[in-house]
Amino acid sequence: MQFDNPDPFGEMKVLNQDINFSNWKSMAENCEINKYFNESKNIISKPDIKDFYNEFIPITIKITAKNFFEAFDEATDILTFFRGYMNFSFDRFRVRYFTSGLPKPIGQFLPPPSYGIFDENGDFKKLAFTTTRYDSYKKTTLTFDQLQDLKSKIEIFPHTNEDHTYSIWVKAIRKYSEAMEANEERLAFLLFWQVLELLGLKSKWITGGKIINHIKMLIGNNIVLENLIDVASESRNNLVHEGKYPDNDLMEESMYVKQIVDYVLIKFLDLCEVYRTTKELNYFFSYATMNNKDLALRKKIINKIQETR
Repeated sequence: MQFDNPDPFGEMKVLNQDINFSNWKSMAENCEINKYFNESKNIISKPDIKDFYNEFIPITIKITAKNFFEAFDEATDILTFFRGYMNFSFDRFRVRYFTSGLPKPIGQFLPPPSYGIFDENGDFKKLAFTTTRYDSYKKTTLTFDQLQDLKSKIEIFPHTNEDHTYSIWVKAIRKYSEAMEANEERLAFLLFWQVLELLGLKSKWITGGKIINHIKMLIGNNIVLENLIDVASESRNNLVHEGKYPDNDLMEESMYVKQIVDYVLIKFLDLCEVYRTTKELNYFFSYATMNNKDLALRKKIINKIQETR
């Protein structure tokens, strides 16, 4: 990722945690960046440190944890959500048609080839790396105004407890990030489908057809997407149960389900403003998928119970 101005952007709060957009000069002054580079240069395939500096910008997160592994897990959770939100913001409703060559990820914001873990004094401690290898990283230029707009939107998501409906959306965006970063078509398709399962409140009691009903309720009167969810559901079942996958001539199958996911993510976020707990959301889906006759009967019975209490 690149900026159109030479100065670092500064800090942004993501899931109630400050992340800092730095530069390599500042990193060299505050931590053992050369040790990190020497450890990682074979992994990142950048024998010349200047190439590495030109292609990437450093993003730092300060985490207080019991050990390095716990700190790394927390930091990567935050960064995965951040990349997912970036891809959702800038690549929403974009599709990709079949192209020649090796498979490529859909998203333009990808995980870095390696991570450096430093202690509070800036001493280099450990190296971690991304298991998925990418042939190349696309240079994406964002303006300062774009980043300011992103900052104002992403900071509304606190690090909420598990019962808050925002937590479901955050998990869905993390899974969305994985789908956008996958460089294999079938994997991307299944990861997008898992996003729908999260937003459809998949559980021990809510599976299969109930999830589809929840998603269709969120889709509303969009006939095109309603038809697509039926097609995508059949493709998912064929892939999972029979190992069969469609061979389309024009567009990758994952692009169809991505269109549904992009739309449903927006609709689900609107619901989070109205229904703040998963219990409320479960009641909503339960009632919203009823026909008017059954809903009126349920309302009548509830009113009678309340009158007699």
